[in-house]
Amino acid sequence: MTPETLLEELRSLEESLHQSDVRHDRDSLDHVLHSEFLEIGRSGRTYNKREVIESLLADRSESLIWSGDYALRQIAPDTVLLTYQSARTIDSGHREAYTLRASLWVRSQDGWKLFFHQGTPAEQ
Repeated sequence: MTPETLLEELRSLEESLHQSDVRHDRDSLDHVLHSEFLEIGRSGRTYNKREVIESLLADRSESLIWSGDYALRQIAPDTVLLTYQSARTIDSGHREAYTLRASLWVRSQDGWKLFFHQGTPAEQ
């Protein structure tokens, strides 16, 4: 697999997590999040897999998430670091809450799993 193909595959998985139909589907979340998943949110608080799933299932906001500037770094044969920038898009189309994102993806027998995710507030 070329680096470009891998980047597109992981970008697609990452962006699926921005979609409300995935964010509100326990089975989809359980499948893509690693059993030892850990997140450090843009607030600085840490969350485990169970907490993230419960939070996403309860969140009924319909904010659209914009993302871009994706970059991929191979850490090991089955481990990659995906970095990008995201923002919430409000009704007027204006973007707010810009965040730098870092996701550590690990390939398992049944596909890529999100092992770690961190969000850091950023200037626009």
